[in-house]
Amino acid sequence: MGNHTYIRVYHHLVWSTKNRAPLLTAEFRERLYKYIGGIMSKRDWHLLAIGGVDDHIHIFFYVQKIHDISEMVRCIKANSSQFVRYNHSKEFSWQHGYGWFSCTGVSIAGLKHYILNQEQHHKQESFENEMTRLFNG
Repeated sequence: MGNHTYIRVYHHLVWSTKNRAPLLTAEFRERLYKYIGGIMSKRDWHLLAIGGVDDHIHIFFYVQKIHDISEMVRCIKANSSQFVRYNHSKEFSWQHGYGWFSCTGVSIAGLKHYILNQEQHHKQESFENEMTRLFNG
C-alpha cells in the first residue's frame, strides 16, 4: 500500500442535545462551531460544513485515513460538551446516540448548502421528519 494509497471518506454526522433541550443559542453556535473545527483540525479531519439549530448539530467532513467513527464522535462530543458547559450552559449535554451517514455519490455543494442553512430548513421541516428522511435514504 505505502505511498500509492489514496483514501477520502466523506461523513455526515447528526446529533441532538440531551432531551432535545434548546440550549444552543444562535449567538453561541458560531463559537461552538469554531471550537469543533479546532478539535477536528488537530486530528487532520477536514471540516467542510457545520450547522444546526438550538437543539441539534450537523457536521460534514472528510478524512484521508481510516478511523473508528464511534471514537471520532466520542472525541467531538466529549470535548465540545465540556466547552459548552464551561462557556455557555452548565446543564448542557449531548444525547447519547448519533446519526452517521456515508456521503458516497452525494453532491458535496448541495450537502454543504443544506447544513449551512439549517435555520431556514427547519422553518419547513421538523427534526423528527428530517431524521426519518435521512435514515430512509
